[in-house]
Amino acid sequence: MPCQARFVLLVVVLLALGCDRARKQSAPESSGSPAPTLKPIPKGAACDSLSRTQCFRSDHCFLDWQAPTKYSCRARKGPCELGLHQADRAGCEQRAQCEWKSPNCYCPFPGYGDTAVPEPPGAMAGGACGCGGGAPPMCVLRQ
Repeated sequence: MPCQARFVLLVVVLLALGCDRARKQSAPESSGSPAPTLKPIPKGAACDSLSRTQCFRSDHCFLDWQAPTKYSCRARKGPCELGLHQADRAGCEQRAQCEWKSPNCYCPFPGYGDTAVPEPPGAMAGGACGCGGGAPPMCVLRQ
């Protein structure tokens, strides 16, 4: 076998081994410990007592953007908020009087802004975002 062909074969084998190793590392077997979970939101909790991530996940509160990394949490109101989760694009688009407003540099993970209530200790660690601190997704009245 010519030298050049052996080199190509060697590169292909090394790439295949590297890809197989990367695949195995990215999907580790269960260690027996449960994956971190988000803490439940206390039923009937006042909206102004929730952190940014709790407010966004809640069924009864709405996360408003005030300024970069500054948010407020309030009760839902109006036809485009009541009965919808804040990230429910499909539900929003089914309401004739409402339209979907895409997020503007919003990151759902802890560390990208707060309401008056900081994230609780032990909040689930999130991933990283290319940007954060902007307006979250929301359903608004059609203009």
